[in-house]
Amino acid sequence: MLAEEGYEKVTGIDLTPEMIERAKDLSQGLVPAPSFFVMDAEKPDFEKEAFDVILTRNLTWTLPHPDLAYREWYRLLKTGGLLLNFDADYGEEEESSVELPENHAHKGIASELMRKHGQIMAALPNSYLKRPGTDVELLKLAGFSTVTVDFQVSDRVYREIDEFYNPVRMFKLCAKR
Repeated sequence: MLAEEGYEKVTGIDLTPEMIERAKDLSQGLVPAPSFFVMDAEKPDFEKEAFDVILTRNLTWTLPHPDLAYREWYRLLKTGGLLLNFDADYGEEEESSVELPENHAHKGIASELMRKHGQIMAALPNSYLKRPGTDVELLKLAGFSTVTVDFQVSDRVYREIDEFYNPVRMFKLCAKR
């Protein structure tokens, strides 16, 4: 999306080769072409101060060590650079005891897969943290000078329930180096 909007140097990373291959397929024909790398978001292998902006979406809730990721992202940003982190407090969602709407992202998933999903959620540290408050604290500890939270991002992005309904309200963290 950033390359389509005209940004000149776009780099994407993901831990899984399949996602990187999918990103490469989706970006065919874009000029300039984005670069994609299989890489751990907690240990990105880039030079210090390599980026003006780091953008994440639905990532930090999955990280075993979000504090490490925030420190690394601070290291990667140029002075005055921005971290834009779109995420949600997915640990707050309780699906097992309620009937899911027909258009919910998890509706129709086999019970065994949902059980595995619950086990993974239980193993993620961010499932037990109060978010985004904990994120703000970790970002400040990482060295970010200004951190703001936008709680209305879901209202602007999802003006109405879409075909892939996610009831957990997203937030946007904006952190300046």
